[in-house]
Amino acid sequence: MQLAAQHGADLRWRDRLPRGSVALAYSFQLEDALRPGTRPVVFRAHLRDITRVDDQFYLIFLDPKSSRLTLKLAANPSQIEKTLHGDQLSFEEYAIVTTVDSVHRPLYQITAESTNESRSEDISFVIEGKCIDLVLLPY
Repeated sequence: MQLAAQHGADLRWRDRLPRGSVALAYSFQLEDALRPGTRPVVFRAHLRDITRVDDQFYLIFLDPKSSRLTLKLAANPSQIEKTLHGDQLSFEEYAIVTTVDSVHRPLYQITAESTNESRSEDISFVIEGKCIDLVLLPY
């Protein structure tokens, strides 16, 4: 992938996970695979949301290979502009180069209730870092 080569980013971080799977990994194994604070890594992920805290924007992505992975990446205004094109569609897929600052598993659950049932879903891993570059992938 040209984007990875351009930024010297790691494409093979999943190979360092147990059986190449996020679902089988513990937090420390995912952290070791991503090597926070070292070389940038590449993800393919769906843009889920854009948030702002004070003056800092964050891109929130969900990994399509594993619903157990959420990315929260600090982004600059030009990166935000790249995501705000005319044909915005829900869950567009991007190639993202990012540094990784932390990997954690929240210690809470989100419960959604309806009139018929109650469902509990845990957010398995949150990866926080800084977006270096991103490219919208074709459908």
